[in-house]
Amino acid sequence: MFSFSAIESALRKSIHRLRGLRFRPYWINYSFPDGTRVPFCIGDEVGRRWYHESSGDGGRAEGLLAAYDQFVAADDRILECGPHHGLVTLYFSLRTAGRILCVEANKNNVAILRRNIQGNGLEGRVQALQYAISGRDHESLRMVDSSNAYLAHETRFAAFHVESITVDTVCARNAFSPTFVKLDIEGAEMEAVKGAQQIFATCPKINIEVHCKEIRERYGKDPDAILSDLPPPKNYEWLLLRDDRVPGLEPFPGTFAGIDRCQIFGIPR
Repeated sequence: MFSFSAIESALRKSIHRLRGLRFRPYWINYSFPDGTRVPFCIGDEVGRRWYHESSGDGGRAEGLLAAYDQFVAADDRILECGPHHGLVTLYFSLRTAGRILCVEANKNNVAILRRNIQGNGLEGRVQALQYAISGRDHESLRMVDSSNAYLAHETRFAAFHVESITVDTVCARNAFSPTFVKLDIEGAEMEAVKGAQQIFATCPKINIEVHCKEIRERYGKDPDAILSDLPPPKNYEWLLLRDDRVPGLEPFPGTFAGIDRCQIFGIPR
């Protein structure tokens, strides 16, 4: 039996797909909370809703950006895994003169990200690659074909395939030694940290969006398991941001119990 909510969700997705077929990319002057403005390409229907109408998480991340103001240094080299259309990438570019390496699984997102890199004159120090960050290299991963692509374990979803790569490998291949690592990869962070041990050994600052609910429901795992593959508290101070939209870092309590989604920050001691 179909539930009303399932039918409503399917209709909403169909409407968004139809709108996407008619969509024409356009540019806006995006204003960050501090008043800084950047040219930003609205490349698809999701981008319009998230970044222009600001009805999605992408347009309301004041708390997260405030944390970046606190931790991103002027000479940081940033590895950004899961940049989507590049809004945070541009924010990073305003705060560091260092190189930024972006890794994104969704081909459409990579194309829009590259438009935003070019539109802001950043080709010389910001690079966008299409891979799925994982704990193993050279696998063909089946991803749900959505703007926030994630590993597809069910055949009922439209999907695409993309090559996997580890954090350690993508950095080695590109002669890149990051001082700040950001992971926002829709639940795949559980596996990604396993392939980042060489980079973590160099003691970069670390920011991970932990999709606790998705880890539990999609993958049947306990998000606390990620902690065993992160640098220990004796080497790092770990902080928790419960809501992207509200500034307010607090000491990480050592567990994700009772949390659906959050940001954690690791700062070398």
